Amino acid sequence: MYPKEYFKTLFNLNRDMGQIYFREFENSYEFPDSLNPTHIKTMMFLKFNGPSPMSSVSKQLSLEKGSFTSVANRLINSGYVVKQRTEEDKRVFLLKLTDQGEHFSNEFGEQHLEYVKKVIGILDESEQTRYLDMIEELLKMNRKLRVALDISYLCT
Repeated sequence: MYPKEYFKTLFNLNRDMGQIYFREFENSYEFPDSLNPTHIKTMMFLKFNGPSPMSSVSKQLSLEKGSFTSVANRLINSGYVVKQRTEEDKRVFLLKLTDQGEHFSNEFGEQHLEYVKKVIGILDESEQTRYLDMIEELLKMNRKLRVALDISYLCT
């Protein structure tokens, strides 16, 4: 495979995974309180990673700090997230899910999991096992690459 085919393959993999597992689900999901997929991704990041600095969350979502501020403010104003100063560095703010945010992210996560099971259920059992094994292998290799490249904010 030539370098331009590598790029095409990575581009197609990224597109397909996003479309199959996220955008199709988002198209069928009713978002509450004028929230959008970026708000949901923020809450899910906090659910999986716990209270996190705003800069880490914005990096994870590939948003500039200025753009992410409006996302954080919407979640704070809607009661899903609180913003807390850290004791170590008063300039750093952590975002943390509220009880309402925890409840919402749990429900969203359960609905999304059911959707993923339905999608993967299209494959027969041996294909499901092979598919999930390949994804796990890709994740292991990605972790190795992230560590070597010192992309620490994604190494969770």
